[in-house]
Amino acid sequence: MMRFIMISVMLCFVMAFAGCSGHKQVKGKVTLTDGTPIGRGHVVFEKEGFSANGEIKEDGSYVMGSLKANDGLPPGEYTVYITGATKVGKNVSFQTLGGGGQMQTVSIPSLTPIIAKKYTSAQTSDLRCKVEKSMTFDISVEPYGL
Repeated sequence: MMRFIMISVMLCFVMAFAGCSGHKQVKGKVTLTDGTPIGRGHVVFEKEGFSANGEIKEDGSYVMGSLKANDGLPPGEYTVYITGATKVGKNVSFQTLGGGGQMQTVSIPSLTPIIAKKYTSAQTSDLRCKVEKSMTFDISVEPYGL
């Protein structure tokens, strides 16, 4: 009985690690249509029952990760969208009730969207990517307001 349990546990580990081996490296650059890199946010690849993301770096580059950062994606057809693509503006200050009933001033940066709204959700994005092998998938999007 003990041997059966050990074999079952080992098979579970092998199956868990084997599932990752089919992942394909997907990387690219996100820019506005004029070539300006989008230096903030996340690229999200989504298909039925699965979602993965890659952080957009200051130069617009990203690398996809699903189980951990930069580990790639399983093959498939994905809808692609972008979250958090904003420009950081001046700080906005406001008063709030703090601990002990004292009023305190809180200051946070304002965030302005920089990409067209249609690229910000799976329901509205027309960006698609078919992942079959490791690849570069550059994304060019329209600016906010169009």
